Amino acid sequence: MHHDIVQQFEVLAGGSDHIVEILGIHDVSVEDQALLADRFADIVLKRLLLRVSDDRIEDVKRVLSEETSGPESFVSVLKASIPDFDDRLREVMDQTVADFRLPSRTMRK
Repeated sequence: MHHDIVQQFEVLAGGSDHIVEILGIHDVSVEDQALLADRFADIVLKRLLLRVSDDRIEDVKRVLSEETSGPESFVSVLKASIPDFDDRLREVMDQTVADFRLPSRTMRK
């Protein structure tokens, strides 16, 4: 189910094409773009999970552990569990983009 959640989260983050655009990875192969977009979405998702309010942690754990819950249920609970979700998503994405770009800057020096 984790991969399904990451895929659903990619859609929430604007889709893999949007992720490729904001990461500026047009020059790499399509396969590498897909891998990097998945990795990016996975990292953003994990960083967002750290922002789940204390009183909603059990709800998120429950949805993750239920075999009948799909990725849409998880994303819905996540949105309800993080105050100002859209703003937090933008913040986390911006920080993650900066982190993804950092190694390439230091390698050019």
